[in-house]
Amino acid sequence: MVKGVKKLVFYCPDYRHLGLNFGLFALRVFAGLAAAYEHGFSKIPPPPGFITSLQNMGFMFSGIWAWGTAMIQLVSGVFLAIGFAGRASSFLLANSMFLVAFLFHKDEPFANFESALLYGMISILYIFSGPGKFSIDRSIYRKKRSKIKIKLLDE
Repeated sequence: MVKGVKKLVFYCPDYRHLGLNFGLFALRVFAGLAAAYEHGFSKIPPPPGFITSLQNMGFMFSGIWAWGTAMIQLVSGVFLAIGFAGRASSFLLANSMFLVAFLFHKDEPFANFESALLYGMISILYIFSGPGKFSIDRSIYRKKRSKIKIKLLDE
């Protein structure tokens, strides 16, 4: 069970194409930091209007929900940018962005929730592809694989 969870969170396939790796890296860093800043950092502390909006939508303990939302968006954006727990952070960010788009901005023009949809779709890319070769996940997974190879050679 633990091995399966580690593989799900940190697994990175062999990325051999330098252009693909650079593209994944550049998009990941920009999108992660932009999402963290625009959707996370800008809500710390949560503005009163955000808390009121959550109350109007029927959320109990809206202050706690507002802090939780801001922290998820901030931390998962930063984690995505550095490539740490890329799939898990992308999953959290995608869910958060789609909830923002379809609950918070549902009655507004497309331009008001376009960025949330864009960050959500970019997160879906990283859920399926992983964060790429230039990431912390890749170095964690490679170290784990090299230890396994050494054990096999010692036996």
